[in-house]
Amino acid sequence: MASFQQQKAQRLARADEGAAAVVQLLNGRAPFCTTSSCSGRLVLVQGSAALSPGQPAAFPKKDCRWLMVTHERVPKTPCLAALEKSTGDVVLKFEPFVPHVLCQELQDAQLLHSVAINSGFRNSGITVGRGGKVMMAVQSTHCLEVPLTHKGKLMVSEEYFEFLVHIANGKMEEKTRRIDRSNLRWMAPEVFTQCTRYTVKADVFSYALCLWELLTGEIPFAHLKPGLGTVAWPALGEPLAGREPNRDLPASAGLGQPYTNHLSCSLSTDPVGPRVTPD
Repeated sequence: MASFQQQKAQRLARADEGAAAVVQLLNGRAPFCTTSSCSGRLVLVQGSAALSPGQPAAFPKKDCRWLMVTHERVPKTPCLAALEKSTGDVVLKFEPFVPHVLCQELQDAQLLHSVAINSGFRNSGITVGRGGKVMMAVQSTHCLEVPLTHKGKLMVSEEYFEFLVHIANGKMEEKTRRIDRSNLRWMAPEVFTQCTRYTVKADVFSYALCLWELLTGEIPFAHLKPGLGTVAWPALGEPLAGREPNRDLPASAGLGQPYTNHLSCSLSTDPVGPRVTPD
């Protein structure tokens, strides 16, 4: 039977941009391997079978026609345009952030499950297959599924449809906040690249970022989407100089040169190099 690390090398899957940071963080840990992950999406999906009263509006994937899929907020107009393509039974669905994680041991899955529940992902669960494969699905309760058309005929008013899109967009914002709860913007680069082999200097880096934020009044890596931050640095392959937030502090910060140099060193991407320690 293949070792867990061999299985991990074979099964690693990509994720959309919104989930990339969390997926990379998980895959950087030896006991975890993401298999399929989605940061959350709003879809208009058409099924081939007619809806029956009292039955859930769900269709086998092979019988579906995807009229629209987006991982971002979306205005009403493109949704209506997609809905005009309908010739059958269409359902509007919002699906929240769902990473599926293969875990090396049951205790690893239990630890991840505890973290997920405490972060607000109340629908998370663990499954154990016959061969001992342990899977952990992280999922919240922020789902939405509403039938819209029957045999191509719109069954709701345009005003109600606009209301549904508004609700779905609100859920999209909420899932983004939940993903960003892990404070990835303030994590040191080695937290993502060295698994558990980082030291107290990682905390020094995060502390320096907090000081930088207080002094400048800016959010670190504000130009990046929530869920990203220092996770992007290892992929850049370039020194941090000239990038947010390691830049010259404004004169209004009132810091002398020794403090400015101290803060700059603490924000170094090299934990072995100039970064200071609490000592």
